[in-house]
Amino acid sequence: MVTVIKKGIPISEMMQKLNKLVSKENRGLQSKKYSGKIKAQIDPLSYQKNLRNEWE
Repeated sequence: MVTVIKKGIPISEMMQKLNKLVSKENRGLQSKKYSGKIKAQIDPLSYQKNLRNEWE
């Protein structure tokens, strides 16, 4: 995110912009949004075991 603070703006406006930037919380990844979107043909656990056993 980019915040533009130009030379000559009032300090109160500058502090307001900086506080707005700092106060935003880290949203991160919302995994519930993607829950159930992929329809798997294979059981995920058996697929994972097969992938891990390929190295043997």
